[in-house]
Amino acid sequence: LEWSYQDIKDLPLTDEPKGRRGSIIHNKWHSKDDMEIPEQRRIELLLEWGHTYEEIMQAELVKLKFQLLRERSLGKLKSIQKESIDVLFESVRMKYAVRKAMHNRDTEVASTIA
Repeated sequence: LEWSYQDIKDLPLTDEPKGRRGSIIHNKWHSKDDMEIPEQRRIELLLEWGHTYEEIMQAELVKLKFQLLRERSLGKLKSIQKESIDVLFESVRMKYAVRKAMHNRDTEVASTIA
């Protein structure tokens, strides 16, 4: 190991070629959109890594709960009613119920074709 300073301009994050999306180039700012992975792709990755729709849904519900608590502590939730919060949580549950049903349907169709 050497303790001398080295000015590293490019820190590769993937095996992609230099200058492509998979690297951070210092002194050049990227917008949030450049680094964002679409929600559907994030869910696909989590499923590939062995997580279930129920686990993903629970994580999103916990995230939503903490977001609401943070907004309440900042005084932004004064006008929102409990019924509105219940609707938010139910919409998350429905979103994952629909995605799971579609995934199961697609899996069944693929298995009948094979």
